Amino acid sequence: MFVKGDVLPFVKDMKPKTNDATLAIETLSKANKISRGSILKIWSRAMCSKKGRIDGRYLVNNALYDFSAFLSSYKIIVDLARKCDY
Repeated sequence: MFVKGDVLPFVKDMKPKTNDATLAIETLSKANKISRGSILKIWSRAMCSKKGRIDGRYLVNNALYDFSAFLSSYKIIVDLARKCDY
């Protein structure tokens, strides 16, 4: 639990990767608010195909540990053009 005085990504009693992940989530949340929900809509559209979900899962699971995962994030843009499974 965060306490008064905690500042991301420098919360002393959290592991560095946990700090990084929390900062990433907060940043995405702020970007989504600024874009009036467009980021979430784009992500949802990219995740509507099986291939999109595979690419998205890879990005989410690996981005904090391997910067090259961001380099493969262009695949998510390609997934926007895929036909939805549902």
